[in-house]
Amino acid sequence: MNNSLRFLKSVGINALAAVLFYAWKVEGSEGSGNIVLFWFWFGAVFGILAMSLPASGKQNKRIKWIERFNAVAQLAFVVAFAYFGHFLLAACCALGALGCRIYRDRFDDEGLPLQADAK
Repeated sequence: MNNSLRFLKSVGINALAAVLFYAWKVEGSEGSGNIVLFWFWFGAVFGILAMSLPASGKQNKRIKWIERFNAVAQLAFVVAFAYFGHFLLAACCALGALGCRIYRDRFDDEGLPLQADAK
């Protein structure tokens, strides 16, 4: 998948989450809130569990500016959850984002697992 397609996918997913969040908190749509809560709780738990996974397989090639965009979007959602009083979800989302970052840092820029340091 080329860089622009990956960026559009990232923007689309984050925009959908933002629209659902807006519908939940501003428009009062409980269904949107249920989807947002499930989506972010699932991502938080997966990210926390990802910290303990060994590096295996091949990841997509690392594109730093897309990773930065996703990090800013994740931070915005963490702040929004904290602002609206969902402190546990905000903390778990932040820890989940950190877990995904720790897992991704076990791969080089081409997406191959790093070799363990020889001792």
